[in-house]
Amino acid sequence: MAPIERSFQALADQFSHVLPEGDFDSDVRNAFLYKGNVFILDDLVVNHAINSHLYASAGFQQPGLSLILAGHSSVYCQDEKLSIPNYAALLSPASMSLRFETSAQQLTSSLHLTFNLDRLNLVSRAMQGGDAQQPVKASALKSITLNYGAVNLRYMFLNLIQQIDAFGGDPILLKTSGFDDQIYRLLAITLQPDVFLKECVDKLSISASSSMHLLQKFEQYVDVNLHLPMALTEIEIHLGVSARTLQYACMKAHKCSPRVYIRNKRLGYAFDLVEKNKKQIKLAELAAELHFSSQSQFSRYFKERFGVLPSEVIKN
Repeated sequence: MAPIERSFQALADQFSHVLPEGDFDSDVRNAFLYKGNVFILDDLVVNHAINSHLYASAGFQQPGLSLILAGHSSVYCQDEKLSIPNYAALLSPASMSLRFETSAQQLTSSLHLTFNLDRLNLVSRAMQGGDAQQPVKASALKSITLNYGAVNLRYMFLNLIQQIDAFGGDPILLKTSGFDDQIYRLLAITLQPDVFLKECVDKLSISASSSMHLLQKFEQYVDVNLHLPMALTEIEIHLGVSARTLQYACMKAHKCSPRVYIRNKRLGYAFDLVEKNKKQIKLAELAAELHFSSQSQFSRYFKERFGVLPSEVIKN
């Protein structure tokens, strides 16, 4: 059974008409971001809470990031009061006692991510090329901005969290897909925007020969591990390069991100397999083998890539 604790369901249904539009854009009425749920994967805890005029105390053994999705909330720490408006986030240190106060006028929806700081720093170092001089710090309570120019980190978090529903809350499938690695990478970007959101990616100094060598190593790694789970952090550690360097080299050579390159390689493998073994192919098994969340997702990407559904290739 998936480790999702579903709660508040009847009450959420009763008050669903007052939930702000756009924050719960799922047709599935028990989707993770529609009702209060908790999902645990190793040292990562994702908690979606829906509250109405509530004073609640909380203490977390690990540091956490709280995003207000709808409504308004304030947090009290000792004598300090910090307001958390919509579209913002709050970074809270480990072992700190907090008291939350939500609005009396409407339901408040918030997303809480509790994480392991050592693992976050491991991911951050890998993204910086392995020799990071700027570790992530979570020693003080502070408000976090989620918008940096055209980059909307709140939107990115919500898109990632939807993977919980896409994989049916299955921890093994989510682990295999690299869900936790993606969350940690986004946390690193959110908490270190000065490191990862600089506007100088296109000015990166990397020689043509170094870029070619890096690409060859990256492409070889992808080919060898095509049927295995691949997390970008592991690839960056293996190659000994930063996330920005790999991204720049891949965009320059293939006009796509490393993640899209991996997906396209898997789709190319799938196309050849389907075309040569039409009668024997079971699309659901092939989608799972190549680490797509579902057959429908696999088919959608397949059509985007080749202009035809895999089922149509089988029929022709």
